[in-house]
Amino acid sequence: MTETADAVVVGGGVNGVSIAYALAARGVRRVVLCEKAALASGASGYSSALVRMHYTNEWDARLAFASFPVFRSWTEIMGGPSVFTHTGFVNVVAPPYAEALRRNVEMLRAIGIDTVALSPADLHDLQPFANVEDLGAAAWEPASGYADPAATVEGFRRRAQDLGAEVRQWTGVTRILRRESRVLGVETVAGRIDAGAVVVAAGAWAPRLCREIGLDIPARVKGLDTVQVTRPAALTDPHMIFIDNVQGSYFRPESGIRTIVGVPCQEWDLDPDGPAVLAPGAAAVGAQILTHRIPALEGATLARGYRAFRSLQPGSPRDPGARGRHRRPVSRHRVQRLRLQDRARGGRVHGRADPRRPGEDGGHRAVQLAAVRRGALAGRPVPVRPAAGSCRTRLTCPEGPSTLTEPTYRAGRPTCSSAW
Repeated sequence: MTETADAVVVGGGVNGVSIAYALAARGVRRVVLCEKAALASGASGYSSALVRMHYTNEWDARLAFASFPVFRSWTEIMGGPSVFTHTGFVNVVAPPYAEALRRNVEMLRAIGIDTVALSPADLHDLQPFANVEDLGAAAWEPASGYADPAATVEGFRRRAQDLGAEVRQWTGVTRILRRESRVLGVETVAGRIDAGAVVVAAGAWAPRLCREIGLDIPARVKGLDTVQVTRPAALTDPHMIFIDNVQGSYFRPESGIRTIVGVPCQEWDLDPDGPAVLAPGAAAVGAQILTHRIPALEGATLARGYRAFRSLQPGSPRDPGARGRHRRPVSRHRVQRLRLQDRARGGRVHGRADPRRPGEDGGHRAVQLAAVRRGALAGRPVPVRPAAGSCRTRLTCPEGPSTLTEPTYRAGRPTCSSAW
């Protein structure tokens, strides 16, 4: 017998479960969420889950500002233990982009966001262990922090089910059913579900699923590489979250003793069902990023590394074929959100930043990783020749006396890694 639902949500990451919760909270009676594996088994479970409001696009900033109270007051709003860890957050830029950052801070403050522009000396007062020599300015959000990604997904799942939604794990959607331009429902590994609305929140699997019904989502699947290290005894107290536009990455504390760093990755058109193998040399690149900004992390030990997948719009500078100085990396969900916003204003969205306003990060310049890719995680120093004038950084491997060494990652032309 065919089941029926008012809405089917495809995907059990943070987008899917929060959509299921929002639908149920707004009175949609029969909401069914289908996830092909366990909840948060895709990019959401591996997310660094930054909770911050610093965006160069005003609409993104407004959305983040509106959602911030949910994380800050999670127990009161969602119930259950808090998922939010308060650390403070800084976004740092090179000297040529200091004025652009200050203008951006003015826009954020006009929205109501608690943020302030800092000089490098001000930042050094806040984080005395940070290297600020190559910085022009920083934006500081004292109230921001990060979330526990798995606990966030679980919290939305719990509230969605409390309000009557049904969450089905290990129930993959094999295809979306339609007649001409009308959606009829979905076919799952457990049978058919007829529904008047289908919400695809399947992350890296969404383009493939939509392509089968003739809906071509302009997105490509890329890898997201992340490395965790255990901080040395000299830096046991957690540092703030950094988005480091000079190096094209981010890092944040994890629990009381670890730090997570996003490693720039330029591997595209990957199979999200394929092996999630961390890029060779990723640990060494992560070490370079961390020790450049916080030299005291030179004695950190490698804890783990992992890869996830997400879909991104082509034409961003993460795409090797992209052109245009002011284009920005834009996720599929953000493009759809911006299109809805622009329709309400009667305009059009092309998934790019305002060309009249240069990005504070210099347009997210492209990264050159050829040299660092020659390295690999091994039981001996990585055989890479340092560039002239560079120093070497070290990341100690906990299994033995081996080290990872690479030339210092130059500011060069980085591309920012992804986070919430």
